[in-house]
Amino acid sequence: MMAKPRSLTKPSRELELEWLYSQAYQAKEEGKLRLAFRLCLEGAKAGHAASQLQLGGCYSAGTGVKKNPARALYWEKRAYRHGLDLAALNIGVGYRNADKPKQALAWFKRALKMGNTAARFDIAMILLRMGHSAKAIPHLKAVVMGKPPFDCCESEWEEAQDILKQFGRGMTTPRAKRTELNGRLSDRASELWKEGKFRSAIRLYAAAAKGGHFFSQLWLGDYYRDGTGVKRNLAKALNWYRRAYRQPIDRRSSALRIAEVYRSENKLERALAWFERAGANLEIAKIHVQQGDRRLAIRYLKKVLATKPPAFVSKTDWKEAQRLLIQHTG
Repeated sequence: MMAKPRSLTKPSRELELEWLYSQAYQAKEEGKLRLAFRLCLEGAKAGHAASQLQLGGCYSAGTGVKKNPARALYWEKRAYRHGLDLAALNIGVGYRNADKPKQALAWFKRALKMGNTAARFDIAMILLRMGHSAKAIPHLKAVVMGKPPFDCCESEWEEAQDILKQFGRGMTTPRAKRTELNGRLSDRASELWKEGKFRSAIRLYAAAAKGGHFFSQLWLGDYYRDGTGVKRNLAKALNWYRRAYRQPIDRRSSALRIAEVYRSENKLERALAWFERAGANLEIAKIHVQQGDRRLAIRYLKKVLATKPPAFVSKTDWKEAQRLLIQHTG
């Protein structure tokens, strides 16, 4: 095994495992698959969540080791118990590949509940396969409302659009008409906003938001939060954010905004509860640091570092979590 750099000859156990994980990632990038597997195995046995997840991937794909779905499931479940939403997603994929749709659906739902929006497309496809098209449509709409490649991959986004178009043929229900009207109101509001006609735009956004238009609710909350075009009113901002949160489109964005409002008011316990709903582990860690709870802060920083940028955490947040972890474990 390659020698560690001098600066890491005596690291804390956490940093040593992070270093081991980074070496495994580097070995994989260089095509040294057997070495990557051995490093992942070493870290996984020591309890490092990200290494356990990667090890499960090695066994699942046969990367550096013979394929073994049972071993893949074992290590992915261990990573899941550390709170990794990506582990739940991978377990769902494993069950789906094994033609066990009920188990796959249960795990995809767990991943979504943990904040992994990429699970929505998989949930929708399984529901369609099981004949539950009415239940699948809200998930497909949420996929289309998302932004590839962060919420889903480009091909899934396009496929979700195509499926919705098929279901949309002949849809002239009152609800569908209201949805179309609210979309037009929001589009016109955006045009007025660009023209600097803020009051008129706000009125149209409010009309669309009251009609249930998700993005109008979110934007209206932003305007009241920032005092843009209207008098600043955090109570009204929270009201619109909560209404947006109740929709199954992008609860994470709504929850993050609600949490930020509470943090700005120094209501840290409420902020924590909403950051938990959003799966914002770095922000949770920062609040625990602010409260002086070092143990909980370290736990959540590890969760951030166990995810892979840029798909599930930005490189900036990942580096900040790494810096904070060094600061509080060194």
